[in-house]
Amino acid sequence: MFCAQSSPISTLISVVCVPICGVNTTLRRSLRPGSRLGSFSNTSRPAPAMRPSCKAFTKAFSSTIGPRAAFISIAVFFMIFSSSVLIKWRVAARSGTWIDTKSAVCKRVVFSTNFPPVAAIRKNETPPRKLIAVFTPTLTNPYYPLLTQSIEGRALENGYNIIVFNTYRDAEAEQNFLSLLEDTTLVAGIIYEFSPTFPDVLERLSTNLPIVVVAEKSDLLNIDTVGLSSHKAGILVAEHLVKLGHENIAFISTPIGHATLPRKQRLDGVISKLKEYGLDNNLVVKIASDEQEYSGSIYEMEVGYNLTLEVMKDAGITAIIGVNDITACGILKALQSHGFKIPQQISVCGFDNIFASALANPTLTTIDHCINLRGKTAVDILLEKIQNTSLLTTLDRSIYKIEYEPQLIIRDSTGPCKGK
Repeated sequence: MFCAQSSPISTLISVVCVPICGVNTTLRRSLRPGSRLGSFSNTSRPAPAMRPSCKAFTKAFSSTIGPRAAFISIAVFFMIFSSSVLIKWRVAARSGTWIDTKSAVCKRVVFSTNFPPVAAIRKNETPPRKLIAVFTPTLTNPYYPLLTQSIEGRALENGYNIIVFNTYRDAEAEQNFLSLLEDTTLVAGIIYEFSPTFPDVLERLSTNLPIVVVAEKSDLLNIDTVGLSSHKAGILVAEHLVKLGHENIAFISTPIGHATLPRKQRLDGVISKLKEYGLDNNLVVKIASDEQEYSGSIYEMEVGYNLTLEVMKDAGITAIIGVNDITACGILKALQSHGFKIPQQISVCGFDNIFASALANPTLTTIDHCINLRGKTAVDILLEKIQNTSLLTTLDRSIYKIEYEPQLIIRDSTGPCKGK
């Protein structure tokens, strides 16, 4: 996702194997003049129970990078200067390390809550200014990679690259990443793909660094926002099912909290529309208790599957709404594995209109969230603020609050209520 644009470099970066959580994480990339560096991926996934303390992590690194050193997420920075390439790999937990592949020297860096200033790691660096940081809560749900791709496409059109910070919906990881970006010379701007856990920190940073949030619009957040009303989306789905004659509806969701505001807004929208028809008391709501982004599986699909097994105990349910398309796919799987015909016996709806919704069998009725347009709009706003820094100052500051309208996409997974 980072493009080496101007440096006359012809370097082969050899394989770097870092043992983490008992398995190897391997990087390999060949770099030639004018070539593009793709995103690096880790082949391991940490378990929450294995996050060590700062002291334990330090001990693990004291001899040949201990194999059980757990981490939250990895950020890879590409610093291009003179005739060499320095790849800095940051382990974003309570402790971490920089790996300099040029000199093959591993420098241990131990910290408690905040990242040390990057300028202190290496002098005489010129950080890339045409780099945009993108914060995402997960990569297992295709909605976020699609949004990220939209952001990257627009950024590249304007000569910018992106670096992705995957927080796994972990507040500590998010805080650590933000601490890293306190040095506003690292990136030209930040785009959030979810409601920030630390809005006060973002508001403070936004006075010096352009920041755009692509999430639910909030009047309490004084930051540029490109949103879509999840409340309206919930209304559209509920109205569609009621018009088909469904009176006993279930809503299945992954955990609902501050960092997952759209989930709550969708449920609120469903409830508000059902109240208009006097059906709100018929609604069955099933919400998972724990967020498990680290589980190593398609967590949201598992939630849909497992909670559907509970809903099936209520013989009166004729329609089920999944909080997103991945959860709805889990609902479809559970119903079909137990012999239910969709939509003849039970209708199913989702949200997001990701590509999987059109590939499901039957194809999934869902809500389109204008993913591509919202990503491009976020970059356009960011670039305007980057090019005109006066818009960040207190006197001349302007805040964008843009909201796209959700659209109902009717497919094969919904039909008239049986017997109606």
